[in-house]
Amino acid sequence: FFFEAMAFFRALRLFQTPLDKIQALKVHIPKDKNVLQITFSNNEQACLSSEWLRVNSLAADQRMPGPSGEGIQPVFGKANVKIQSVKPVGNYALSVTFSDKHNTGVYSYKHLYQLHKEKPQRMRQYIETLKAHGLSRFPRTGKKPGAKKIVHDPTE
Repeated sequence: FFFEAMAFFRALRLFQTPLDKIQALKVHIPKDKNVLQITFSNNEQACLSSEWLRVNSLAADQRMPGPSGEGIQPVFGKANVKIQSVKPVGNYALSVTFSDKHNTGVYSYKHLYQLHKEKPQRMRQYIETLKAHGLSRFPRTGKKPGAKKIVHDPTE
């Protein structure tokens, strides 16, 4: 049994695609533009939300220090962002434009695959970071929840 198991794992390794060789074979954006669906060269399928892609952009303009110069401030308030367009960049990446006009992110296939594989632990870490900074996934509207609307009546 031991040798059969070893032969199985050796054969399995032959069919695995090294991370640096991963490619996107098929890319699709549904009508609601909330997700990017990708089929990778190892036949794994990923469904990456537009928010998840937006907050994980590696663009330099995303890596800004916080207001008082401390560390890198996390990207927040992007829960409602949509994907406007996706374009290939050579044979190695995708360029994504979002509804908030962010368009400087280039997502290598390797990075997209890592976002797919590491989503549970990275999402947990992202939510914890937002909470630690007093931030939210949802955009600020300038109104407090449950606040009463004040209407000025000029006849009074």
